[in-house]
Amino acid sequence: MAMKPVWWRNAAAWAGLAAWMSGVLGAGAADARAPVPAHGMKAALHAATRQKKAIPAATVTVWTKRTIGVLPATAWGMNTAVWDGDLLDSAVPGLLKNMGVRMLRFPGGSEADAYHWQDGSISLGGGNFAVYPEDTFDNFMTVARKAGAQPIITVNYGSNRDGSDGGDPKEAAAWVKYANVTKKYHVQYWEIGNENYGSWEVDRHKEKGPAAYAKNALTFIQDMKAVDPTIRVGVVLTCPGDGQDPNWNPTVLKIAGGKADFVIVHWYPFALPGSASDILAATDRIPWIVSQLKQQIRDYAGPAGKHLQILVTETNSVANSPNELSVGMVNAVFLANDFTGWLEGGVANVDWWDLHNYGSSSGDYGVLANVTEEPYPTYYALVLLNRFERPGDTMVRAQSTQPADITAHAVVRKDGKTAVLFTNRSATRTYQVKVRLDAGGFQGAATVDQYGGQASTITTRSQAVAKDGTITITLPPYTIAVVAAPVHASS
Repeated sequence: MAMKPVWWRNAAAWAGLAAWMSGVLGAGAADARAPVPAHGMKAALHAATRQKKAIPAATVTVWTKRTIGVLPATAWGMNTAVWDGDLLDSAVPGLLKNMGVRMLRFPGGSEADAYHWQDGSISLGGGNFAVYPEDTFDNFMTVARKAGAQPIITVNYGSNRDGSDGGDPKEAAAWVKYANVTKKYHVQYWEIGNENYGSWEVDRHKEKGPAAYAKNALTFIQDMKAVDPTIRVGVVLTCPGDGQDPNWNPTVLKIAGGKADFVIVHWYPFALPGSASDILAATDRIPWIVSQLKQQIRDYAGPAGKHLQILVTETNSVANSPNELSVGMVNAVFLANDFTGWLEGGVANVDWWDLHNYGSSSGDYGVLANVTEEPYPTYYALVLLNRFERPGDTMVRAQSTQPADITAHAVVRKDGKTAVLFTNRSATRTYQVKVRLDAGGFQGAATVDQYGGQASTITTRSQAVAKDGTITITLPPYTIAVVAAPVHASS
C-alpha cells in the first residue's frame, strides 16, 4: 500500500502556512502582506485533508451498438498433460465447469512431439518426459466429458517410436479413427505438433524448417481427414514479435494455408519474469499481434486462407521460472485482459498453461495447486470471466478514461443484460469507477462480482443503479470486477 500524503508534503497547506507566517513575522514595509486570519491555517489543513482522502476517478463508456463479434463456443480452455498425477481427481471436472472451460488440450505441450497415444510411451531418445500411467486418452476424455469441454488433441509430429525419424502421419490417423470411429468421441480439433519452429522441440525429421514442416503437415492432414473428413486440423505458426524465424509463417501459410482449418500460436510475453507493471502492460500489445497474424494470413495464404481460424492454444505471462507474481493477483489481472484481448481480436480459442504444474506458492503455472486443488488467483479470474460472458453473447466496445490503470471489456448478453469486466492494474491506486452507456442507461439492480484487494475469494453483492442510469464501484489495486445489469429499452 502506498504511503498516504501528510499535510506538510501538501503544496496547498505549505502555501497557507507560508502566508500566515509572513503575516505574523512581517517581511518589511516594502513587501508587507496582509495578515492571514486565524481560520486560514485551518482552511489550508482542511484542503490538505480533502486532497489526502480523494480517490482517483475513472469513467467507462460502453457502446452497446458498436459490436465486435459474438463469443464462440470454443472461447477459452485449459492445457492438461499426461504427467499430471492430479488430472483425474474427482474435484477437477467441477472446478473446470466453474471456470467455464470449454476446451481441454491434451497430451501436453512439448511432450506431444514424443508421445505415443496407444500405450502412453515416449519415443526412444525423445527426452526426459514423464507419463502418469493413469492419464490415458480415454481417461482424459472422461474428464473432458464430465466438464462439458471439447478436446484439442496435439498429434506427434516430432518423432517415431524408435526416434529414427519424424512423427508418423499413420499414427495420427489411427488416433482419429480410434477417437471418432471406434469410440465416437467426436473430437473436432487436432493440432499437428507443438511449437515446431523451436530448437527446444523434439524433431527427428531429416529435413527441418518451415517448408519441411508445411509439406509434412499436408500429409498429416490428408491421412487424418481420410479417416474423418469432418475434423478440423491446425498448423503451427509463430507469434508475431516473439523473435522466432521470420520466414516460418509466410512459408507455412503459402504451402499449407489452403488445406489447414486453423492456425496455432502460443503467447508468453516474457521468457523470464518481468516486473508487475511490465507484465500487466503486455496485454496492450494483443491487438497489434492479432492484426499482424490476420495480415500474414491474407498475404500468404491468399483467398484459400479466408476460412482459417486463429487458436491461441498456450498462454501465460512467463515462459520460464514462474515466481510469486505467477501465483498472485498480478497474473490473475493479466489473465483477464489476456483472454478478453484475444477474443475481442476475433480468435476462436485461448487456452491457459495450465491446470496443474507441480509448482508452489512461490511460483506455479497452474491455476490449481497439485494434491490439494487449492485455487490460485488465476482460477478466480477465470471464474469471473465465466460470470462475465458466455458463448453467444455479443462483445461490444468499452473505453476507459484511465486506460493505463483501469481496463474495461463489455458484452451484451443473450439474457438482455449488459455486463462489464474491469481490472485495476495499479499497484497503489484505488479508483472510483463509473460505468455509463453511450445511450440510455442501466436500470434496476446491478450484480457486482469482485475479486482482489483483501478478499481471499470472490464477493458478490447487489447494488442499486443510480438515478442517472450509471453504476459506480470502488476498485482497489490489483482487482477484477464484473458488473451486470438490465438496460433501458432505448439502449
